[in-house]
Amino acid sequence: MAKKILCMIDCLASGGAQRQLVGLARLLKDSGYRVRLISYYDIPFYDSYLDEHGVEYEYLAKANNKWRRIFTIYKYIKTYSPDVVISYLDGPSIIACICKMLGAGKFKLIVSERNTTQQLTVKERIKFWSYRFADKIVSNSYTQDKFIRAQYPFLSPKCEVITNCVDLKRFRPSSVEYTPNEDCLHIVGVGRFSEQKNVLRLIEAVNIIRRHYPVKVSWYGKPSSYMKSCEEKVKMYGMENIFEMYAPKEDIENVYRSADLFCLPSIYEGFPNVLCEAMSCGIPVVCGRVCDNPYIVEEGKSGFLFDPNDVQDIIRVIERFIALPVEQKKELAHNARLQAERLFSEETFLNLYLRIIG
Repeated sequence: MAKKILCMIDCLASGGAQRQLVGLARLLKDSGYRVRLISYYDIPFYDSYLDEHGVEYEYLAKANNKWRRIFTIYKYIKTYSPDVVISYLDGPSIIACICKMLGAGKFKLIVSERNTTQQLTVKERIKFWSYRFADKIVSNSYTQDKFIRAQYPFLSPKCEVITNCVDLKRFRPSSVEYTPNEDCLHIVGVGRFSEQKNVLRLIEAVNIIRRHYPVKVSWYGKPSSYMKSCEEKVKMYGMENIFEMYAPKEDIENVYRSADLFCLPSIYEGFPNVLCEAMSCGIPVVCGRVCDNPYIVEEGKSGFLFDPNDVQDIIRVIERFIALPVEQKKELAHNARLQAERLFSEETFLNLYLRIIG
């Protein structure tokens, strides 16, 4: 009988970790495994995706209460009796480790690191301590894998790197050849509104660029208090019609295809889904020279890198793209797709997980 796999995450919001986990659940289900996904916050952005692909999903309402969360999930795992548990994000991974420590079952536990650790807070230290009960620690970036091995050598034998994948059939170039608009540069950015994503510096850069070249920005992300700061800065610069902010969209692939250039100004990342997806859609990219980005983007071939802490460097790189002849911009777009096909295939992603699952 096929192995029973339980996937755990906190919620099904529109984030990159969620996108990767629901995609993994689909791939495992299509490979013949019995797969179920659970969460404990009722944010149903990916419900329709799971329904469409026939993946079992259950929202654990009782686990929404933080005082009952561990007990509820422990009881659920013990009753469901999976062969393998795959957890994404810190909270679910810590809980999964505790459940295994307390004897919820004899399952293989695979925890996954979806970002890069910037400082060892108390929560981070608790998380890494709990990982002694995991069977495998999967990082989606070489940067985080290197960090864990250096800071916690005793965890090294459990460490693996499985970078993010992209559905290359869904995220593909437009049927119409990429042709940049020479009258007004349209930049697209995607990511939650947070200090990590560094949207404020991009706003500052665009405010200077627009003085001598027509430009507009469409940014899609989950609202937050940081978003309010962005809106205030846009209003201060009088750029309400130049820098527009939107909520996340399910058909984000069409957003990528509308762009002349994709920009991800984050000050740190894991292995950013949005960057990979934009490249898969055949869009030239610019992004911060941080973490795994230099591995993803070939400087001068599929895009350009900048110092995300330096507004002038962001300006320099965007203006470098603007100055390119149309044919060179088209070549960047073509190379972005080729790089995506080489690095982000679902087949490679799935096979690496299958090797760990055993």
